[in-house]
Amino acid sequence: MYKVLEAKLPYQVKIDSLFRELKISEPTLYTYLEILNKIGIFTAIEDSFLAIDIDFTSNDRKIPLWLFGFLY
Repeated sequence: MYKVLEAKLPYQVKIDSLFRELKISEPTLYTYLEILNKIGIFTAIEDSFLAIDIDFTSNDRKIPLWLFGFLY
């Protein structure tokens, strides 16, 4: 996975094509990216957020998808 990400640097990584390219599920990809971010190999763009299909999170950079329903 690191080699695939490294080949795409310094460009933006598109999550929807990355998990297909790696032949893993999208939640698994997010888990891997979070681990790489925590150990300092890969860092996410500082002004970025993740919209994730979960009920609740205490992480201020992850937004549950259901909250977007209030915008309409």
